[in-house]
Amino acid sequence: MDAKEIELLEITRQLSKKVRDAFDAKQVRIEDMSQYRYLLYLAHNEADTFLEAIQYLCKANLGDHAGILLRTFFEMYITTKFLKLYPQYIDRYVAFGYYLRKQRFGVLKKYPDLFESPNQVAEIENIVIKEMEEIRNHHFCGSRWYPKEYPNFFSLCQAIDKKEERIAEEKDYDIVYRHLSDFVHFNALSLQKHEMRAVEDKLMFIIRRTSGEDHLRGALAITLALLQHVDLEYELGVSDEIAGVQKRGRA
Repeated sequence: MDAKEIELLEITRQLSKKVRDAFDAKQVRIEDMSQYRYLLYLAHNEADTFLEAIQYLCKANLGDHAGILLRTFFEMYITTKFLKLYPQYIDRYVAFGYYLRKQRFGVLKKYPDLFESPNQVAEIENIVIKEMEEIRNHHFCGSRWYPKEYPNFFSLCQAIDKKEERIAEEKDYDIVYRHLSDFVHFNALSLQKHEMRAVEDKLMFIIRRTSGEDHLRGALAITLALLQHVDLEYELGVSDEIAGVQKRGRA
């Protein structure tokens, strides 16, 4: 990273802390938060850890692995933005977490040795049964929370574009999400970083390491966009500073 990017990274960290301090100063109680606001608060916490982890991988020249995290980070950002624009799906999003836990617990029950005792199985099952109330009004199919009118993640990006009348998220999907999917999944493209070389009459596999600085720039951009959402949602008064850093990053 050059000096400008290092400076932007540090400024972004400081901004994130400033947003958090401003939020704490408002003394917002969790019980007074809407589901979306609580989700956004947690997403802000996640953004800090994503940024730190991606920076660490880039420093270690593990750019491909940084890209895997960036893809997940982008997915989190799009989800929070979609739910802000389409709040009618927030209940469904929350219920899906309980649905997954129910499904996975059903699988784990096949392996009683994973539990301390039969009583523990019963205790967890009682919790899952209570959580079924959260799922009752929703039908889920497969491993997605969004309803059938949105058949895939790309359709969420398109929905945001339509609502905001711009193409930023669809473009990001093509550049960030779809491209990085090649490295998330075990396929031929993800293996191209491995080289086979002859060393002293023996074949050895060498892994090409990349800095992944583009992924760190992407993580910075997503962090700033998420901070902008938090600031606007809670009226923290940091919006102009965030916009200024975003402008510097694009310059």
